[in-house]
Amino acid sequence: LKAANKFSERLGDHANEHRILTSALESVEHDLGFDLAQIYLPDAHGAYSHRLRLGFTQFETGTRVALRGGDEIVIQEAIASRQPIIVTSRDAQARSEHLIPPSRESITLALVHGSQVFGVLDVQSQHREQFTENTVSGLQTLGIQIAREMAQARRISELERTVRDQEA
Repeated sequence: LKAANKFSERLGDHANEHRILTSALESVEHDLGFDLAQIYLPDAHGAYSHRLRLGFTQFETGTRVALRGGDEIVIQEAIASRQPIIVTSRDAQARSEHLIPPSRESITLALVHGSQVFGVLDVQSQHREQFTENTVSGLQTLGIQIAREMAQARRISELERTVRDQEA
């Protein structure tokens, strides 16, 4: 819950989508201490082809990606089940190829508000058995908060656009 509070503090008032996603990644890496955090975003056609990533000494914002088979499997499973998906290096190769070396475990969860999926949060760790029940619960809470903030940012953006259009 501390990470969720720090996430809210980082956002401030009326954050845009990019700031929300960047703050979420910072919370996962800096506040929760995970090695890698990434968020996959859908394009206009619903394909998950954009990624923001923080970890392993790299920072990417909005990079276009072609998903590997393991990424596609895990992302689609998280979206379909609306439940966290844990992958370990001991899983079948089709799933474990989702892990980015030197990661040994990951948890992937859909960022859902209402019926809308805003993206998919993927957190990876070099350590085994890192995703305890409390950690999973905390990441789910953070995921709910991210999706809620995304929904609010989109509503505000739509309202601002409507006001501009009416003033024009």
